[in-house]
Amino acid sequence: MPQLVTTGLWPAQVRAIINLEKSMAEDRPRALIQMATGSGKTFTAITFIYRLIKFAGARRVLFLVDRGNLGDQTLKEFQQYVSPYNNFKFNEEFIVQRLTSNTLDTTARVCISTIQRLYSMLKGRDLSEEDEETSLAGLERVFKQPEPIEYNPAIPIETFDIIVTDECH
Repeated sequence: MPQLVTTGLWPAQVRAIINLEKSMAEDRPRALIQMATGSGKTFTAITFIYRLIKFAGARRVLFLVDRGNLGDQTLKEFQQYVSPYNNFKFNEEFIVQRLTSNTLDTTARVCISTIQRLYSMLKGRDLSEEDEETSLAGLERVFKQPEPIEYNPAIPIETFDIIVTDECH
């Protein structure tokens, strides 16, 4: 991986990205980056996602959020992100899909989804956009009570190389 371009990053963001990359290089399958509100969590995530796709061979990343409006905000941040390596916007280099249906774009390198949407896809059920604003606990009218997730051959485990969860309470 090329050295991290730190221009425009705060020290906490630099430390988070460097430590995440070190953790991944040590083949640790899980990592936690904990940052305060307003500290640039999403920008940090987009920066390391860009680096993982561009330089480390990640094929597809799932970016999970807990509300539809957060998914919309995240998509806008991906669209505004400019690579410090070549000056292209993220979505000029890579396809970013904001899931609003149960169909994955097979060419998308980043899929932004709510937990509710992913749950419905894994269960093989449809979910309205308004239900994406409801917590899983509030979806009793759709799912009666949460059922265990089983393997869904339409979305095999290798669909995503990296899963980023943001604000998922």
